[in-house]
Amino acid sequence: MTAAPGISAERPLYGALMIVCGMSLIGVIDNFVRVIADHVGLWQFHFTRTLIAAPAIILICSVLGIEWRPHRLGPALIRTACVAGAMLLYFGALPTAPIAQVAAGLLTSPIWVLAITAVFLNGSVGPRRIIAVLIGFAGVCLILRPWESDFTLWSLTPLFAGLLYACGAISTRRLCSNEPPMALILLFFLALGVAGAIGTAFLSIWPSPTLAIEAPFFFKPPTWPVADEGWFWMGVQAFGSILCIFLMTRGYQSAETSYVALFEYSFIISAGITGWIVWGDRLDGMALTGIAMIVAAGAFIAMRMEARSE
Repeated sequence: MTAAPGISAERPLYGALMIVCGMSLIGVIDNFVRVIADHVGLWQFHFTRTLIAAPAIILICSVLGIEWRPHRLGPALIRTACVAGAMLLYFGALPTAPIAQVAAGLLTSPIWVLAITAVFLNGSVGPRRIIAVLIGFAGVCLILRPWESDFTLWSLTPLFAGLLYACGAISTRRLCSNEPPMALILLFFLALGVAGAIGTAFLSIWPSPTLAIEAPFFFKPPTWPVADEGWFWMGVQAFGSILCIFLMTRGYQSAETSYVALFEYSFIISAGITGWIVWGDRLDGMALTGIAMIVAAGAFIAMRMEARSE
């Protein structure tokens, strides 16, 4: 998420509250992607959600006088491609595993940020942060369990989502620090809408029944007409996502990024509790240990990055 430039860290508790509210709400509504998956595929979902969300964003910005056009389109598109790609993989994985496990993969992003900074951006990384990275990826292994027979390439989808989410965070910081937040939000939805339109058209012409067996939500061809239940939950996703992103933006505008970023892990708690209540999802001790290791490693890395920046 993106903080507006020039906003000082004056209200850390308010900022933390906004992040917790936004991420907790996402954890609730994303649990119902399973319901959406019963009616439409991934690409049709993103295309339809954008048709609902994009006009709503433009209308809200026009009424409130909020800037919604990017200052520099090129850098904004680079950032958008990374974040939109992360969300495509994240949503594609949601129907295949308990959401808390998918969320843990997405929130490996602080670990990826450190690894990318060290390898590609000539960043200085001390031994303690290297150990934190190793602990984080050990936690990933406990969740994904590559040694088990049902492990496939699709099992790595949440991890790849975390990698792209980290690239989005880096590009936001380095390329888009002065962009209007609502411009980045609108571009995000438009990118997913374009990807959804392309995917929907492709699967309409060339359906992939074999791949649909391995990843049914990802390769499900378009379905018409869509049942009322499907429209309802796609509407909830559209407007709920706008509200969540708004809360996240306010959070990052109100406190230091490295401080409020720690509260993104409330997503895992909210998603896990909702998944348990609604779907009866239960995580075994190994998965819970892996999630705890990822959270601990990400929190340590974020705090160390803040300490080194002071």
